[in-house]
Amino acid sequence: MKYLHPLSMVTVVLVASVLSLACNRVGLAQVESKSESPAEGKSAVTGLEYVPPDAMLVASIRPAALLSHPAVKNLRDIVAKDEMSQRLFGMPLADISQITAIPLPADRPDARDAFGFVIHTVNPIDEQGILDVVAPSAEKKKFEGHVYYQDKPRRQLRYIYFPDNRTVIFADQEAAFQHLIHAGRSGAGSADWTKSWSAAKDAHVAIVGNPDQIKAFMDKATAGAPEGALQTIAPLWNNGTNAIVSLVLDEQLKLRGQYTCKTPADAPETEKALKAVLALATSRFENLQQQLTSNTRTPKLASTFTGLALQLLKEITIEQKGQIVRLQAKIDAQTTSQLLAQLATEVQSSRNRAQRRLSFNNIKHLGLAMHNYHSVHGHFPPPTLLGPDGKTVHSWRVALLPYLDEQELYDEYHTDEPWDSPHNKKLVKKMPSTFGHPIAKTEPGYTSYFVLTGKETAFVGKKGTSIRDIVDGTSNTILVVESKPEVPWTKPVDILYDSKKPLPKLGGYDPEGFCTGFCDGSARFLVHGTLEKTFRAWFTMDGGELISNNP
Repeated sequence: MKYLHPLSMVTVVLVASVLSLACNRVGLAQVESKSESPAEGKSAVTGLEYVPPDAMLVASIRPAALLSHPAVKNLRDIVAKDEMSQRLFGMPLADISQITAIPLPADRPDARDAFGFVIHTVNPIDEQGILDVVAPSAEKKKFEGHVYYQDKPRRQLRYIYFPDNRTVIFADQEAAFQHLIHAGRSGAGSADWTKSWSAAKDAHVAIVGNPDQIKAFMDKATAGAPEGALQTIAPLWNNGTNAIVSLVLDEQLKLRGQYTCKTPADAPETEKALKAVLALATSRFENLQQQLTSNTRTPKLASTFTGLALQLLKEITIEQKGQIVRLQAKIDAQTTSQLLAQLATEVQSSRNRAQRRLSFNNIKHLGLAMHNYHSVHGHFPPPTLLGPDGKTVHSWRVALLPYLDEQELYDEYHTDEPWDSPHNKKLVKKMPSTFGHPIAKTEPGYTSYFVLTGKETAFVGKKGTSIRDIVDGTSNTILVVESKPEVPWTKPVDILYDSKKPLPKLGGYDPEGFCTGFCDGSARFLVHGTLEKTFRAWFTMDGGELISNNP
């Protein structure tokens, strides 16, 4: 049985709780006869619904409560502008009362670890709205009488299920997803290893571990290790019945932990093991902080987060009473506020870089598809192509569908009808994710990726340009750009470039510049301060311009 490593899970949860949740993509599910959510004010949500009793770890985050805290105002403003949660889950983080994350066994021995999310919402769920955003092409399937949705393979969280009107479940592998559904509303609520869960009812973040499953994982992970190498810390997975760690943000930032041993006799050994782990972790973070400080290329967010973690570690105290070992730490209000303010600044910077990478990925996929098209046809697609009637035009984006693994969608599109015909208009919401900009605030089906058209560009005429026609070199000629305003992806419209007119305004998503794909398949970020003559050189394919090493 393969699982995500426990430390990986802890890192994901702690970062996500304070910064914003970053996951990947979605599929969908829906129950045929849904139960109503509990009456307002009498919520039965415990965080353990649909959690399999044999899970190894469960992590819970309360985004709405966390984001409403005055100390995270700056972070709240940043998260409000971020579209990641909207794209992944079909709703903003502020609308989510609780996210429960569960690492699960992989579907196959050779597959990566699976992951599931159980999401409880503040308000009733708009199921169709979620489907339209995250899985417009999802198909219905059934398991144990429950109807759910399965989206296309490229979406990581491609399975989704709506148990009631305030709960939605996402997972990335089908067998793991069905394991969540089978666990049902009672979930792991009666399992011995979850008895400590109630101790974290007021926590903004909580992580509970199943010692039996952790022991099985560690026994397998440490097989072949020198005898006695892990003897000092082995009590942590040998002696316990349940364990929980939580974070609470009120006037102070508080860390609390509780480890329940099988017997009082096991507690001293467990306390010693926890102190050994604490000493090791503190030492590692001190070394990491020194390395990050001395490296001028280190992202400030990493240094800031490391400093916050190190301060918490140094404040931890551990004590044992009976068969329970407790740990706690707190950071005073002023320091917490200062750290969060600094963190907010770095999160914004990190967010910009992350969005840039996501757009890069889209552009690289488009570049690869363009080259695959070229391999088949001997040229890149022209900006517009004619349908079988010889007069109806359709966009290069439609022509590229078979090279984006979207043959089925391509076959659905009627090339003998206008892009906005009644039939073709229905396909706008089925836009492949590659055409969607990571932070575009538009309705589903709108793209931000364009080619530059005009007699001097790589997209001129009706026949398409061959690589041999790009005299200036493929690494010096632009293929695709990101820009506002967004348009329906099937609409045959792009950006016209004329060397006798002012430069077209590109980008609009990053104050520093915009992401661009070049004809050699590379993706680059072009800053707005670049010389005009350099932009014009990149826009043309045979202008013969010399491009400076310092554009």
